[in-house]
This record gives sequence, structure tokens and C-alpha cells, in this order.
Amino acid sequence: MKIKNTEFESLDKYDGWFVSGGAEDYESVEKKALTMQREALAKGFYCVCGAVGGEGHRLYLVPQRGVRYIIETFEVGSKDGIEPESVYSEISEADASNPLIPYFADGAGLKAKFSEPVTDELLTVLDESLSSVEPMMDDDGEIRPYIKKQNGIHLWWD
Repeated sequence: MKIKNTEFESLDKYDGWFVSGGAEDYESVEKKALTMQREALAKGFYCVCGAVGGEGHRLYLVPQRGVRYIIETFEVGSKDGIEPESVYSEISEADASNPLIPYFADGAGLKAKFSEPVTDELLTVLDESLSSVEPMMDDDGEIRPYIKKQNGIHLWWD
């Protein structure tokens, strides 16, 4: 499969997944994931910069099975001893009202965009449910400006 001049090969270990290239620094892979996301979504995939199975960060096309599937498969939170189910419980209500589109996942964190614009109601839900908000805080300790500007979340356990 090819997206934006990037060749993806089938990944036998995970049903329906594709991978591109070898392990790279996550920042460049994350940028690629964001630029390819729209086309990947149109083909039924999330484009995710991730580290799974002890490998370095690579670019994956993962079937759209929801952000919970991404959290569980990439074992988000495990680097700090957090169970993936606990990670999902923090965002489940927000994800149910405005589905998240993941673009980064590994044992330490998750980054995802909301599929629709962020509302004040959604921000209230996130204020009440998130515990890992430091990467999103501005100088005043607020997360709302980040979430609105990015139309997404950045959760980190490390």
C-alpha cells in the first residue's frame, strides 16, 4: 500500500496492519503520520507513529477500530506501570462524544485529534477525567487552550 509516496508493507504480526521503514526518531515519524492521516482515514486506517512490541518508533497504518484498540495494542501508559484500561477510562467519555483519531502511541503516551471541533462541554468532561495533563498545560496551568488549539489531546506517563 502506498500513501503520499510512502510505501507500506503488510505486518504479519498484526491483522490488517501495515508498516513503513525502520525505527526512526519519533518526531519526524509523528510529522509524517499527521501529513498522511487524512488519506489513511479515507482508506479505513489510522496513520500512527508508534512503538509496539519493543521496537523503535515506526509509521503504522492500523485499521480504524477506535482509540481504545490503539491504547491496548500499543500498551499506552505501561512505561509508568499504568494499565491501558485505566488510560482509556480517562478519555472514554470524551471519545464517545467526539471520537479521537490517534496519531502517536507508545508505552509512555498518546496523542490524538478529535474528529469534530472541541466544545466547552467536551472540555468540561476532560477537566474532570484527565490525570496526565502536564504536556498540555500552558504557563498558567490550564489545558483548555492547548486542547482547543490542537483540537486534540497529548497524554504522557513517564
